[in-house]
Amino acid sequence: PWGTMQTWTGVEPFGAAHAPALNLPFFASVGYRGAKFKTRAWGGGIGLPSESDQVQPGSGSYFTSLYASGVLKRPEFSIVTDAKRGKGHIYLGGEDRRMFDPASKVVLPPQKNVIPYLWGTLLYGAKLGSKSLPSLSGATFYLDSGSSEFKGDRVYLAPILKRLHRLRDHGKRIFDWIRDEQGKRIGLVYRKGSPHRYRRILPDLTLTMGQDCGGKPGQAAQITLSPRQYSYRVQEGQYKGRWVAAFTVLDGVGGLLVGSTFMDHFYTTFTYRRDANNGLSQGDMDLYRPKHGDGPATMRCVEPKLPILGRWYNSYCSQVNFTATASGAIRGVYTSHTGSTGSSNVVGWIGKAAATPGPKNPYGTPVGLGIPWRLINQPQVSADGSWHSGSSFSGEYFPAQTV
Repeated sequence: PWGTMQTWTGVEPFGAAHAPALNLPFFASVGYRGAKFKTRAWGGGIGLPSESDQVQPGSGSYFTSLYASGVLKRPEFSIVTDAKRGKGHIYLGGEDRRMFDPASKVVLPPQKNVIPYLWGTLLYGAKLGSKSLPSLSGATFYLDSGSSEFKGDRVYLAPILKRLHRLRDHGKRIFDWIRDEQGKRIGLVYRKGSPHRYRRILPDLTLTMGQDCGGKPGQAAQITLSPRQYSYRVQEGQYKGRWVAAFTVLDGVGGLLVGSTFMDHFYTTFTYRRDANNGLSQGDMDLYRPKHGDGPATMRCVEPKLPILGRWYNSYCSQVNFTATASGAIRGVYTSHTGSTGSSNVVGWIGKAAATPGPKNPYGTPVGLGIPWRLINQPQVSADGSWHSGSSFSGEYFPAQTV
């Protein structure tokens, strides 16, 4: 869905301080065809996929090579940008603690979906103003620094776009539709002025995600972006000089993807896990309030509606990161450190009564879980074909119990 790029390929020495040069595959772009980036002035870039084996044939994993060479001490990198100053930093192998508030940390556990190389987590819920967006409850939320907008399949974006398009200022529409080459509605452009002009009319966007918010186990982060923060002024192309809402339909993503519109307001750390073959797969992402620049309109820690959310361990130190939607659907990723080492998806359901434990619920709350054992952190073509089994668990959940 992003278009097509033609490249020349070769091998080039990449240097790093206090380390020998590494000969790594190098792609030189010689042509791009597609609507999404046709006004982009292409320079260069380094791809940092969430899985080290998710690279194109003939390419390589730049980060994996640096880490394997010993140049990087930790398998993580971090990004911070300051939109007002037009500057930013990427740190390979760690983070710069001078640039964020450690007490504001929010852990985003991994969640995989259609595009395995993206860095994803689970979105518990979303609101536009006071109105919920049910289609986004339980959706995969991707952080992709290469994007400038919220992008995703029509099922996720259409409810946002339609609600904004219905808004009126003194009886007149605030937005016009942006259409693609086939005439389909894919975005919104302000008819006049900037979001400041409509600050009393436009709603905030609120997203709930993550766990261990502010060092509080089990609590999620409720993050709000103002209309100014989810809008931007176009620099080039058809709508140059005008303001647009940063929401664009892009089918085939399998979730909601966002880059600078969201990441400009955080210090973000991406951490890899090492597998038995020294490959890298996605671990947690962490969000922090930056010490400089424009943070989100609000960010607060909230008690999730369903208490099973969080990170659970068994006696073998394997772990599962549980998230749940308001309807009681459970999602998670189970990571084993014994037997079949790797990660598998978890699906299930928990009764709503677990949200209000007490005298009315003395016998616990029904819970059902299932795990298909096909590993999600390795390509299907190289997976052990015998792993077509699954496990199911059911029982009662007692909030008073601690282990």
